[in-house]
Amino acid sequence: MKKLFYTLLIALLGTNAFAQNDATISASQIKYWVGNGNNEVILAVNWADPDTCLAWGYRFSSDSITVAEILGGIAAEDSRFSFDSSMGQYGAWMQDIRFVPAAGDTLSLAGSYWMFNVNGITAMNSFDVQYVKNGDVVKFGDESVGIITDTVMYTYVWTTAITPVEAPEAIVRITEMQVNVFPNPAVDFVNISMEENESATLILTDMQGKIVKRGTITGEGTISVRDLAAGLYLLRLQNDKGIAVRKIQVR
Repeated sequence: MKKLFYTLLIALLGTNAFAQNDATISASQIKYWVGNGNNEVILAVNWADPDTCLAWGYRFSSDSITVAEILGGIAAEDSRFSFDSSMGQYGAWMQDIRFVPAAGDTLSLAGSYWMFNVNGITAMNSFDVQYVKNGDVVKFGDESVGIITDTVMYTYVWTTAITPVEAPEAIVRITEMQVNVFPNPAVDFVNISMEENESATLILTDMQGKIVKRGTITGEGTISVRDLAAGLYLLRLQNDKGIAVRKIQVR
């Protein structure tokens, strides 16, 4: 309905009626870089509620890299960042991108659909097959607060000023939680035992950063891995007193 409204309105008033400058950021402004190599891209993410846009930098050595690799690399390095995606007949589609700046405070999708563009132009491929190169800026945004600038390509821009993410110093400084995870490798289930009998948020992701399980645990508990494909996964446990990250091998 919203797209139809903009289409009709722009047809009457012209595309310049909604001309807006897409907010951007330069590599020199990025404060937190993930990865290694001489090539650099920027990932920016807009959240609608509250109106916030944050950016990370990603370095790589190959000529090009997929957006999925960037998302996964940042998620593997920055435990505050995670994303949910689905795979369908048309490829991968983003369900949500989350950022936890502090305990009890989470940025997540406010609308119903994430879109992304590359250098201000709507990407024509799903993020698992969309390649970017050195100097590109990839920006995800909630469609509900995007401003349409091209009704043919359905190009959306987001004008919220971009804030570079600070390196997660708080996570470095925070106490390492004492956690036992067994058996590892695992086939059917994983037991988790924390030294202190306190609640913690549990997130299990694959190595691309996609969340496969989430919940809370108090003291000790068990998660089933029977439904997971064989491979490596990252288990993150965090509360306001500490954090623990463990690799889990599923067979």
